[in-house]
Amino acid sequence: MNNRQLIVNSAQKKLKSLIIFSFIFVMALFVSSAIAETPVVGKVSFMVGEGTAKQEKGEPRVLKKQNAILLGDIVTTPDDSYLIILFVDGAGVTLRPNTRLHIKEYDNSSGDEIAVLEVLQGGIRTVTGEIAKKSPDKYRVLTDKALVKAREGYGDFSVRLCGDDCNEENRKMFPPRMRTSLPVIAKVVALKGDVVVGRRYKRRLEVGHSVYSTEHLVSAADSFAHLQFRDGSSVSLQAESAFDIVNYKFNEPGYKNVSAYKLIAGGLRFVTGLMGKKEPSAFSLTTRVVTIGVRGTDFSINCSGGCDTGGVVTHVTEGGITQQNQSGAYVLGAGLYSTISSPQSAPVVSKVAPFFSNNIAPEPSKIKIDTQSLFTEDASVVDAGAHISTRIGSVEIIGRGGNSVTLGVNQSGYVGDSGLAQNSGSIRNFQSLDPMAIAPVPATLVGKFMPSEMPDFAGSINTIVIGDPSSVPSPTADSTTGATSVTSIVIQEQTIATPY
Repeated sequence: MNNRQLIVNSAQKKLKSLIIFSFIFVMALFVSSAIAETPVVGKVSFMVGEGTAKQEKGEPRVLKKQNAILLGDIVTTPDDSYLIILFVDGAGVTLRPNTRLHIKEYDNSSGDEIAVLEVLQGGIRTVTGEIAKKSPDKYRVLTDKALVKAREGYGDFSVRLCGDDCNEENRKMFPPRMRTSLPVIAKVVALKGDVVVGRRYKRRLEVGHSVYSTEHLVSAADSFAHLQFRDGSSVSLQAESAFDIVNYKFNEPGYKNVSAYKLIAGGLRFVTGLMGKKEPSAFSLTTRVVTIGVRGTDFSINCSGGCDTGGVVTHVTEGGITQQNQSGAYVLGAGLYSTISSPQSAPVVSKVAPFFSNNIAPEPSKIKIDTQSLFTEDASVVDAGAHISTRIGSVEIIGRGGNSVTLGVNQSGYVGDSGLAQNSGSIRNFQSLDPMAIAPVPATLVGKFMPSEMPDFAGSINTIVIGDPSSVPSPTADSTTGATSVTSIVIQEQTIATPY
């Protein structure tokens, strides 16, 4: 082959490469233009792990926080990942791990509003927005077995396609019983990090695990546990905290009802149940400096410094508490804060709200649990199919067979291979205790993963600073106006929602 032929061949190869490159470039521009013209219907407001979004004819886009979600996207989460989408009408949707969600229709235009989300795999939890407020039945979730339609202007419901995974999770909610004759008095309904129960024989708690009377609980840094008791009481154990369940009996034959606790370190928040409402004298919470009684109450208590040497700060959200020590007995009403520095000190009462940071433990009142079904040892098989549960509002389930059922608050439904929609009654434990079914509103996040966007204030957890609140960063601090002559209290506390 002569030099001229070599030059011609080389030129032809370069021309061919240029044509191929040009074609790819033009197609990329075309696809980019098509994506750019596709309506943006939401954004990623929070995520843990990884996630992708893909148009039907496009390449997968790796998602990050604040990335746009487009009409027609199929959003995917792999193992150990979940993400929250905030839609243009204010609705929020959490995708649990191993989920594929098709944004089939989403239009918030006046008169044309409609939202159709198709769960192809896994499950979602949704809090509805303006579309459901204007036209509830236009907010819909599809699966291969059922159509779920909102029936009220505001709703919070979950849709999940179950296989063996749900069955396995349901079994895990009922770990092997301890060898004890003691009845189960409480269960863990939300948890993060490391929380250990027991003194000599310790065990690490998980969601769904049981707790017994006379037990000792300790939470590590950046950890919390939320307990639901048999009488309906709720307790959030904050990070770096310890408390004893001194004695708890509820409706046990031959015994009086009693609910007695001791705070050893850190802090707690209580929402009392039936005993606190009907038998307030049965409740007591002791610390080094004061013993607390209740009057049908939602209250919190934090140690100032170490519980063994310092005082306590209490706050009442609803109802009232009695505080008794060597100085006498005092009543603290709703909306008030008090500081007790020693066993001989009377409470110093204030209307000034504390400043909060390191907020990770959920407010007990924010977690809605059906206590009766929680303590029903139902480890029955979870059938494969579409499982729907409603926490707020109501939904209509239309089965593939054409029949429909309505679910109210704290109810669940099911559609299997038969295509018949069924109302299953109370929410099943694998649904109510699912740590991945995170509420799609950042302020109410609970579970195993917590938002990194939470305020990162300096200072130790469960420390109370008496003095100038300006020493605490103010952009995310919440406070109320009170008498300027009253010393401000700064609490760095573990509560997930806005301070009390």
